[in-house]
This record gives sequence, C-alpha cells and structure tokens, in this order.
Amino acid sequence: LPTTAIPVTTTSMPKTTGLPHPICDFESLCSWTNSTDNKLDWSPMSGSTPTSGTGPYVDHTVGTRVGHYQFIETSFPKRPGDFARLESPVLNATQSYCVRFFYHLYGSSIGNINVRIKENGVVSDPLPGWPKSGPSEDVWKEAFVNINPRVQPFQVVIEGVVGNSYFGDAAIDDIDVLKQPCSRGHETTGDPPSVVNIVG
Repeated sequence: LPTTAIPVTTTSMPKTTGLPHPICDFESLCSWTNSTDNKLDWSPMSGSTPTSGTGPYVDHTVGTRVGHYQFIETSFPKRPGDFARLESPVLNATQSYCVRFFYHLYGSSIGNINVRIKENGVVSDPLPGWPKSGPSEDVWKEAFVNINPRVQPFQVVIEGVVGNSYFGDAAIDDIDVLKQPCSRGHETTGDPPSVVNIVG
C-alpha cells in the first residue's frame, strides 16, 4: 500500500479547540474517554486495521501510515450491534457548541457511527442526521454537529456499531469541540448536511 499522504477535503473552520483540552487527533493524550458501558472499546491504530478490505490505511491528521486514529475491531467474538462509545469531557449546559470530527466507513459489512448526548448517566437516542452508514467508501468524511444550550451539563458521545461481519472496521479522527455554533457553510462535502440543531 502507498505510504505517501492522501488528499483530503476540509473546510476553512480553524482547527483550534474551544475547550481547555487539546483537539483529539490521537497523536498524544486526549480528553475523550471510552465509556464504561461499552460492549467493546475504541482502540488506537496507525496504518491499516488488522482485517484487509476494511478500515482506513492512513490516518486523517497527517495522512500517512504513521499517524494515529481510533477504530472499532469487528472480528470475532464481536457480534452485530455491539457498540463502542467515546465520551467527551463534561460540557457547560449554557454554552452553544460545534462538534467537528472525521469518520471513515469502509468495508462490505460496515456498521454505522452515531452521535448521542449523555446527561445524568443516561445516553440519548441518536441525534437528528445520525447514524452515518454506507455506502462503503475508503475516504475520510467530515461531520459537524451543532449543539444548542441545554438544561444541564452533558457529554457528547460518538458511537461505533458493529455490522454483520468482520469487514466493518469503522474509524474516527480529529475531534474538535468549539464554543460556537456551526456555520451552515460547514457541511460534509459530498454527504447530506451534517449540521443539525440539538435543543435541550
């Protein structure tokens, strides 16, 4: 497989976090953590995932096989519907946020990625516009989720769900949380609009 960087399409939104935590590019310590409710965990990876024909072969941050991302390993003993949840730090309820990240869904039996909200230990249904699933494409796609002020402090949850077989390694990279609404111009190129308003 090639080791050179691959081109990616991004918007002009500045890559500066709105939180007192670094952007989660998974090249260093990250403030997002695996949930204790997981059936499996998001796991760090560089280069290709262990199963050929699924998952990325380069990360999004640097576009090479030495860069890191997070993925879900869907081989046995994982079962269809098992999930991994990555949780943000606790966010202030009175603030608007724009959550930006990149996701990769490639494989003949790819599952999906959801975005949810967690409040008081309870995880919501997938937010409007989610889940993201096929068609299977070996590309990194960009997503934005606009979250309006809510009633109480909360966490954002990014969830990967196992598909029907081991050809379903979903991946995420470069998560950012900005203390501002998402612009309607910041939508995933080639995808249905990923900017949605979530009201508490």
